[in-house]
Amino acid sequence: MKALLPQWTAGCTDAIALLQESENLPTPQMMDLCTAALRKVAHVRDGMIDHLRTEPEAPHVGLWQAALSEVNTALSVISTVVYPGALTREHITSACTLLQRLVAESEPYVKDEMQPLEVADGITGRIEGGVADENVHRIAATSESPPETQRL
Repeated sequence: MKALLPQWTAGCTDAIALLQESENLPTPQMMDLCTAALRKVAHVRDGMIDHLRTEPEAPHVGLWQAALSEVNTALSVISTVVYPGALTREHITSACTLLQRLVAESEPYVKDEMQPLEVADGITGRIEGGVADENVHRIAATSESPPETQRL
């Protein structure tokens, strides 16, 4: 199960784009974009809270609560840019990193959540490397048909 529902992922992705765009802008434009990002993340947070209230016994409540905690942290970090005592642009990068990690961690891990793979005819190859020796995994492929004895 994903920690973020699609609408939450979309809101976080929009906020990331706004924050990234704001990083090198002059202060007034940066503040405008950070304010827009703050609204996006606040909307995600509000949606998460509503969802948790309507489904308090859902099997994935723990994931959603952990994601909500990360979203609240990102909101706090963005707030330090939007309502600064001393403007610190590094907080934009920190908020981006938090949201990017949350979105990345929400990618499907379970086979049932993934899209089916298309089977291509005539592609063969082998996988090299391993985790124990920390080699990079490479796939060598060819478009030639495998010998009849190797077909599954």
